[in-house]
Amino acid sequence: MITAILIGAGARGIGVYGEYGLKHPEAIRFVAVAEPDLERRAYFSYQHQIPIDKQYPTDQEILASPKMADTCFICTQDTLHVAPALKAMELGYDIFLEKPMAVTPEDCLLLGEKAKQWNRKMMIGHVLRYTPFFSQIKAWLDDGKIGKLMTIQHNENVSYWHHAHSYVRGNWHNEKKSAPMLLAKSCHDLDLMIWLSNSKIKQVSSLGELTHYKEANAPKGSPPFCMDGCPVKDTCLFYAPKVYLKAPIWMKLPVSNQMTDESLLAALKNGPYGRCVYHNDNDVVDHQVTIIEFENEVTVAFTMTAFTEENTRTIKLMGTLGEIRGHLEKSELELIQFGKGVIETKHCDPGETGHGGGDQGIMEAFIGFIETDANRDKADLDASIASHLLAFAAEESRKRKTMVDYANYIDKMTAPIAFHPCREEEYHGAIRLASETFKEAMDREYPLLLGKANQERMFVATKDEEVLSLVSYYPASLHLGNAYLQVGSIGSVCTRKDYQGRRLASALLKMAETKMLSEQISLAIISGEGSLYERFGATRVGHVKGYMMDPSVMKKTDAVIIRDYQEQDLPTIFQLSESEPFRYERTLESMQRLIKGTLIPRMMVDHALEIIEKQGKISAYVVLRLERESEECLIHEFAGNRQSIVAAFPLLLEKHHKSLLLLPARYQDSIHDNLKYIPASMTDQYASFKVVNWPLFIKEIWPLVKKQCPALQSWTVAETTFPTIMLNNMAWAMQDIHQLHRLVFGPKGEAKACPNPDLQRLLEEAFPIDFVWTNNLNYQ
Repeated sequence: MITAILIGAGARGIGVYGEYGLKHPEAIRFVAVAEPDLERRAYFSYQHQIPIDKQYPTDQEILASPKMADTCFICTQDTLHVAPALKAMELGYDIFLEKPMAVTPEDCLLLGEKAKQWNRKMMIGHVLRYTPFFSQIKAWLDDGKIGKLMTIQHNENVSYWHHAHSYVRGNWHNEKKSAPMLLAKSCHDLDLMIWLSNSKIKQVSSLGELTHYKEANAPKGSPPFCMDGCPVKDTCLFYAPKVYLKAPIWMKLPVSNQMTDESLLAALKNGPYGRCVYHNDNDVVDHQVTIIEFENEVTVAFTMTAFTEENTRTIKLMGTLGEIRGHLEKSELELIQFGKGVIETKHCDPGETGHGGGDQGIMEAFIGFIETDANRDKADLDASIASHLLAFAAEESRKRKTMVDYANYIDKMTAPIAFHPCREEEYHGAIRLASETFKEAMDREYPLLLGKANQERMFVATKDEEVLSLVSYYPASLHLGNAYLQVGSIGSVCTRKDYQGRRLASALLKMAETKMLSEQISLAIISGEGSLYERFGATRVGHVKGYMMDPSVMKKTDAVIIRDYQEQDLPTIFQLSESEPFRYERTLESMQRLIKGTLIPRMMVDHALEIIEKQGKISAYVVLRLERESEECLIHEFAGNRQSIVAAFPLLLEKHHKSLLLLPARYQDSIHDNLKYIPASMTDQYASFKVVNWPLFIKEIWPLVKKQCPALQSWTVAETTFPTIMLNNMAWAMQDIHQLHRLVFGPKGEAKACPNPDLQRLLEEAFPIDFVWTNNLNYQ
């Protein structure tokens, strides 16, 4: 008998491996469990009589304890396999790891490397090798029943209902949250193709798309959730209550821990399994064909499709002396040997367990593998890794629409990734990546950020001279009233699709930060938001007043006229820009380049630079963003006489045939004095800020903050696990760096959480600081 701990008490952990332990207590005993869901953790513990001190909410906690069993079963979601597997092996556990073993090729190779380094046994959950059905096929091939194998046609018929459940609504619906479809669903099958072909892979080609399960095919009037009054609920194949109230237990389990109709309906109301299959964020393919050639000249045509009634696998193997046909769900195989005129039919009894008997077969094999080193050939970790790498190579073929030479792919994959400032020979590759990711001609549209003059601040990740990821910034000086601030504007952060999720951009952001520190830059401003920037320590912030105006609230006047910008206007509008108390510092040349880049024609968005004249003289200018399919006109930047700007509002809407004017402005801008009759709302900078050097930032911004808060005598920040702000020797330890950024830059109200009333009053007077609107001409 072997002992085991379980990490992840989900459908496989409870219903397959745990169930085997209950039926075969003489073979395996589970002695501890880690599962964040309290009900599932308690249920598994009750089944296996696990004491309370061996029940853990996280894998980190169970693996912080000394080794307590022979083996560790890891049955977490796909993206959560690697860290616990590495830690468990380090502690001395042999590993059973659910497929896919990892969601990047690098992590697959790393797991294999560490298993060998630490001399650990690791079996991947490729259950199909252990079915009576495929074991019989392998035996016939090894016995030469059909001569030399030449061709395999293999179909994974996912079925319309299973695909909708698992790959549209379920845990594997989105590639970034799990893995590509071929890896998540079909690495079983690719493993089989390698096993049956008994050869190394030569090349692979793959085609596939998400064609059906998307917004364009939604029934007219269908809501985001089935139970919100779907007009086609009586006829729709995927109407959630109809599907799940009659579903088998394994389909109900992810929906709700409670299996009653009432609990299921409550979970479906606003839960992921209650979403319309045509209104979701699923992005994995719903049909894919993969062609594989092996070095022994065996060819494989593998089809994965959602568009079948049955959820099964069918296979046909053709050799020089015969052929084999099989239907997994029916457990039927046919052996046809040429010239004999007889079809030998064999029924392969799968027993009562899932995957055609493979669930029981793999548990028996794993226990034998651990106890006596039996089944080592079937448990070949290198072959399992190869099947995963084959899936990644096929995905590269599909995404890049090209045949992939497998040996070259592996050479590229195992070659190190280099991180460095962009070199001369890499510049065009970096611009090409940015243009493919965002829009054409990125270097012309964003000259300060992506121009050749800024190449030393463009950081790239490369492999075999190909640019895989890019992070750029350019330095700028801000005038904030009586303060001068050095900032780095980060933009054009992108990673090639087949390398996303590998933290390449995270590494490049740290390189950019190091460069900023060497240039005495105190603040990074990022034109974006999201988890990547949050991990970097940047926070979406801002304390900005915004207006949404239609012509009915605008005061019409003939005091001003508007006209298109002309090149001879540049010196005048440059002076207007320079007269602004809160502004980006520009040279005449840099402003000319910014204007030129902003006015480049785009596919769906136009920009306009409007000159405002009063009594025949230029008194102001505005830069407009005009989305072609929207009624909105956004003022991107403005400078000059505020009364002239406000007077021009109705003229701007009329000229550009828009019905709504949007105006964001810094909180204390004098333009608000001219708009007291219009309600304003608060917004943010639509950007993420990170202070990279707090002492320097405080020194630079001090004149502005001191002016806002004359009672302020001192200000420091201690960067610890809980960042601490100290004003006038009064300290407040904050939750994290994001709370500190929000306090300093807005929105207003963060100071209310301060437990010290005296410090709270000081914080509310000093912060948030008034800051230039960053989404202007300098927005890169």
